Amino acid sequence: MGTRYYIRWYLALTLIGVLPIISVTLAGLIATVNGCVLHEGGVSPCLIMGHDFGGALHTMTVLGWLMLITNFALLAGVLGLVWEGVKAVFRAIFNR
Repeated sequence: MGTRYYIRWYLALTLIGVLPIISVTLAGLIATVNGCVLHEGGVSPCLIMGHDFGGALHTMTVLGWLMLITNFALLAGVLGLVWEGVKAVFRAIFNR
C-alpha cells in the first residue's frame, strides 16, 4: 500500500479527533452571536429567528466530552502525518 493510502487514513483520524472541538466551538459561537447562555448544567432557551435551539446547542456542547475518546485518534492522525512528512523529506534528501 502506498503513501497516499496511509495519508488518507491519517487525515480521517485527524478529522475524527477534531470534530468534537468543532462542535463545541460552533455551539459557543452561535450562542454568543445570539446572546444566549450556554452551559453544561442544563438546557437554556436560545431563540434564533423565532425557534428555540437551546437543546441542540446544549447537545453540541456536551459532545465536547467525546474529546476524551477522540483525542487518541487525533494524536494518532497527527503523528502519522508527521511521520509521513519526515519520510518524504528523507526520501527527497537521500534519493537525489
